[in-house]
Amino acid sequence: MITLAGCSATPSTGDADDAALTAEDSPLSEYLEASYSAGLSPEDEDKKDAAVWDAGEELIAECMKDQGFEYTPAAYISENTVTVDEGDWRPDDEDWVAEWGYGITDIPARHMSADEAAPDGAGTNPNLDYLGTLSPVELEAYLEALEGPPADAEELVDGENVYNWEESGCRGLAYHEVVGEQADLSEFDGLWGQIHAFEKDLVDAPEFADLDAAWSSCMSDAGESGFTRQEDARQSITDAMPEPEEAPEGGAAAAEYENPMDDPEVAELHERETELALIDLECRTKTDYSQSALRIQFELEEQFIEDHKTELEAYKLAAEQAG
Repeated sequence: MITLAGCSATPSTGDADDAALTAEDSPLSEYLEASYSAGLSPEDEDKKDAAVWDAGEELIAECMKDQGFEYTPAAYISENTVTVDEGDWRPDDEDWVAEWGYGITDIPARHMSADEAAPDGAGTNPNLDYLGTLSPVELEAYLEALEGPPADAEELVDGENVYNWEESGCRGLAYHEVVGEQADLSEFDGLWGQIHAFEKDLVDAPEFADLDAAWSSCMSDAGESGFTRQEDARQSITDAMPEPEEAPEGGAAAAEYENPMDDPEVAELHERETELALIDLECRTKTDYSQSALRIQFELEEQFIEDHKTELEAYKLAAEQAG
């Protein structure tokens, strides 16, 4: 366990040659991502996803034409494509935090032009102009043809809609034809239940107690008492945000709708956010919080892997074969 004492704690950075840890270094992620990557490299996985997407979009267009509607296939956007400059999100940079805090009451993306946020129109729906020509009745029919009819209350399971490709319109039909039947991995439901329980309990793991105590002591010394865990500071801003009104979907009401972030109350809260976030950043730096927390998390993940090695290896193999 890493033991720290208040603000006087000396950051534990490990060997000088060690690279900084990131969330991508998670040892458990090797198993959790198996069902998505199927053992492929990121480049090959991206090519596979692009091929599936393009084939699916073409089938959707054919299906919608049969239903009497126009549909322009949307371009595939790789998860590896950065559509917003990574430099616009720097929660560990003092200058950035001084301007944006935690990025709750305001975010850089709100102040970017459409071209900056999505270069070359990436991510825009090529069917918007056509949809604007449809009457409300035609639009409803269009959406039902594309996505299937809305679920009735009787069809919900535990309040959620259970996906059925046969009831999911042209999109469901198209991707079922491209991807086919999904492999049955239900034998691993018990393992996933244990994984979800582990992830839920991770937040309150006692191994973080010393680190959080050091951070909390630092915050108190800086005049911000009452925060037991580091995430409590950020959550306090989220909790203070006014309840937003539901945005209307169209018409005059939509034109008059005001973004909750433009509320004067939110602007006032923004000042509090940046002030608190700067103190939080200073204390995280003094206690080496981010790196220490990742080391603790990864140690706990390694123990979980050791305790469930057989099941995890079996799941990884089955998921890769299914992919």
